[in-house]
Amino acid sequence: MQCNVVYEKRRDYSILTGWLTFDSFTLGRFVSFTTDGCPDGALQISESNRPQVGGSWCGTSWGPAIYYSETNSVTIFVYLYRLSRMETGYNFDYRMEYKFLRRG
Repeated sequence: MQCNVVYEKRRDYSILTGWLTFDSFTLGRFVSFTTDGCPDGALQISESNRPQVGGSWCGTSWGPAIYYSETNSVTIFVYLYRLSRMETGYNFDYRMEYKFLRRG
């Protein structure tokens, strides 16, 4: 399964920055830094007019993670290859909020 979530700033606002806060995050499991590190799925973030730098998030977060952006659009790509039951529930769950700040 693949899900793309796009956050786009309105053109009529002069917005300085936006941020995405992942309050909690579980997506698959992290296995290795080198080979097949995220076998169950992963999350990637892409910004408009910025080069794609690669990298993925997977596993379970230990606390909130905040992502800042000064671009007009941020896309979150969620890839879930295998949904499985774990000790504390399923291997997919995330809670997220976003906010855009205007220039002062």
